[in-house]
Amino acid sequence: MFAENVRKHPKKVCFYFEDQVWTFKDVDEQSNRIANHFASQGITKGDCVSVFMENRPQYVCIWLGLSKVRLA
Repeated sequence: MFAENVRKHPKKVCFYFEDQVWTFKDVDEQSNRIANHFASQGITKGDCVSVFMENRPQYVCIWLGLSKVRLA
């Protein structure tokens, strides 16, 4: 569903956070970087990853990135 929103509305706002505006394209690009990082570290389906951080857009980017390498 997220990928479909990125395709249809890349410049639409996904998040307003503090003084930042995150578009669907911004979130997709950040989550791709995270997915590539974990994949390059050899993390694969079945491995465990823990995320401990405050609630902010980067949390969603991490979750989406992990989903892209089938960890979430």
